Amino acid sequence: MFYSLKLDRFQYIYMGDLRILALLLSVSICLATLAALLSSAVAMLLNWLLVCHVVIQFSKESTLYYFFYGLAG
Repeated sequence: MFYSLKLDRFQYIYMGDLRILALLLSVSICLATLAALLSSAVAMLLNWLLVCHVVIQFSKESTLYYFFYGLAG
């Protein structure tokens, strides 16, 4: 089932080899896409954690925090 494509007088490319190369290329593209999506999701999660941390730190250092906890004793 291997068909040959004649490029030049002495050069042949077998279609079976091209299918294997195309399969490897598509698998590598899929893996690269999944890795990019995973790294993007991790970056977004870290960004949200940083935002939440900054908001909590800002709310702890605000005057209302000290005012209400000052009233509580």
